[in-house]
Amino acid sequence: MRHMVTNVPPRCAPYWEKYEEAKTTKEKIAALEELIACIPKHKGTEKLLKDLKVKLAKLRAQLAREAEAKKSKVSTLFSIPKKGDGQIVLLGTTQVGKTSITNMLTGSKYVTGRPTQYPQDGIFKWEGCEFQIVDTPPILSGDIDRTPNGRAIMGIAYNADLIGLVIDATQDLDWQISILVSAMQDANITLRPKPPIRMKKLSRGGITVMGLEYSPFTIDELKEILASYRITNCVIEFMDYVSEFDVYLALNPRLTFKKGVVIVNKLDLVDDKIAVIETIRNKMTDINISTLVVPFSINCNKCIHLLGKTIFHQLNLLRVWTKKGGKVNWDRALVLRRPATVKDACEKIHSGFIKRFKYAVIERKGSDIKRKIVGLDYELQDGDILTIYTRD
Repeated sequence: MRHMVTNVPPRCAPYWEKYEEAKTTKEKIAALEELIACIPKHKGTEKLLKDLKVKLAKLRAQLAREAEAKKSKVSTLFSIPKKGDGQIVLLGTTQVGKTSITNMLTGSKYVTGRPTQYPQDGIFKWEGCEFQIVDTPPILSGDIDRTPNGRAIMGIAYNADLIGLVIDATQDLDWQISILVSAMQDANITLRPKPPIRMKKLSRGGITVMGLEYSPFTIDELKEILASYRITNCVIEFMDYVSEFDVYLALNPRLTFKKGVVIVNKLDLVDDKIAVIETIRNKMTDINISTLVVPFSINCNKCIHLLGKTIFHQLNLLRVWTKKGGKVNWDRALVLRRPATVKDACEKIHSGFIKRFKYAVIERKGSDIKRKIVGLDYELQDGDILTIYTRD
């Protein structure tokens, strides 16, 4: 061992040595995280821990730059254009049943029983909505570069509207979750809530920090960390208490925050279904991952409706049923992101409707007024029946 810092108990020595001997940025980050976790928190180690956490933040910035430099061009086989009302990309390890789920939801007939080689998609029709389900090749390692075409797979997930983590209830739950979360983190994707940190880069003026009392770092430490991201002029505001990792999440310009759903497949094959669901929920809570957990089996028709409902709510959508010639089109809804107005509905149907718009009529279940004449700015609700009247 080349050098050992003071105030570190002997049991932490192997972690310090591992950190000093680490060759890659990723290895250094892993070793430093272990070292920080090992060091007891008291007055004597306060400064050391602060220094190590600043060093960790710098290494994460370096890793993000390295990952960007390694990005290769995604082949056309891994280019999936978006369709329908939302794209849901399924991620999972081997033999978890992603293809069977895709077939069940979309009516496709993709080959099952062997690993998927290339992305394949279909349309899941649910109560007037059309969701695009994308089945992807299995994720084999938390290091995404150890999965064949791993970066290309994650490129699809990076651009998706919603990520479905498919977990096999009959396999090791912790291992599957750890693999998928690590692979996503490696690809700058997170299902964590967005930290309460706002930052605006400036052309000059230096660093201005607001809400410093909520920050885990001092202003000098923040300036040092920001410099590692090549940020020398900005206003950064902390709106609530945050962790060191939250600061990393907020500063990583390549990071994308995604909505997610955990699909617990093959649940019919285990005896204690409640225990499986609770184990997964607890694991997600422990690692601060924000998702809903949906029980699933290809032998359960009710599961289809539950998953469709979950996708609908996670994407924050609403459905408007259009009426023409006195008849409502109940087969296909006009699906919009909340909040949405009559103007948004018009633009989605045809841009020309705005110029020719005269008025609209809304029919709303449970409303005191059965038919209400409204303008473009009127806010819509899920289930509204809309008739648009235009000038000749």
